[in-house]
Amino acid sequence: MSATNARERFTELVQREGQGAGKCLALDRAALLIAAEEYHELVIENYLEELDRFAERVSSNLHRDAGPHETLDRMRKVLVEEEGFTGNTEEYYDPRNSFLNDVLDRKTGIPIALSTVYMEVGRRIGFSLEGIGFPGHFLVKHVTKAEEILIDPFHRGEVLTTEDLQSRLDTSFDGRVRLAPALLRPVNTPELLFRMLSNLKSIYIHTRDSTRALAAVERMLVLDPEQTQEHRDRGVLLARLERPYEALSVLARYRELEPDASDADDVDSLMEQLRTKIGMAN
Repeated sequence: MSATNARERFTELVQREGQGAGKCLALDRAALLIAAEEYHELVIENYLEELDRFAERVSSNLHRDAGPHETLDRMRKVLVEEEGFTGNTEEYYDPRNSFLNDVLDRKTGIPIALSTVYMEVGRRIGFSLEGIGFPGHFLVKHVTKAEEILIDPFHRGEVLTTEDLQSRLDTSFDGRVRLAPALLRPVNTPELLFRMLSNLKSIYIHTRDSTRALAAVERMLVLDPEQTQEHRDRGVLLARLERPYEALSVLARYRELEPDASDADDVDSLMEQLRTKIGMAN
């Protein structure tokens, strides 16, 4: 499908199913529509069927009364030992690590993309896995009345203890951050997709690919139109792409939404440059 068609279908899906807490929004299909804007030959149903096959293999050797740890062991056997899913540590910032089709093809990716595979296989077998935006590293968890089980799909489906989590925080924050329930809060599907697109945006800005960065920002705003900083970034990217009329309109709207923004002087300066450019063009 064309990039335009993929964007339209993504927008329609989000607007139809992504209201409220976003619980009805199909994560697998939405993630593949994000990828379809980059891969025009992508056939979404093929990848949905691949996830179906993984789920069938997991469930085929599970007892009806299998507990959560047994289920996770079976998931790990299929996804890690048999299929080879693992984190991409050598090319972490390769954008392919964020596209679900590429992750399924190459069996590698970043934490949030691999977590998506786990969550979607789990959903298909009736085993709930929630995404967790743990600082610096996306995880999934399964919650029972007795316990919360934290899993790291990036590191071969490792089950993490509270001591493991605190150790990771100590490494990342030099012992300044203590593990707290708020750090293990589940994210809903729109939040997860927003974070996935934010990762792509950062990669493309770093590589100065303003066209693809703009595409990521615009889909982030489909998911959450209230993110005023993304309106600002959209305006900046439009300016970089020599689309001054659109850029000026978007930045003017940002200044209306954020009259006391800390970056007001910088934005106002850019807007003045755009007005000058438009005047010279006329």
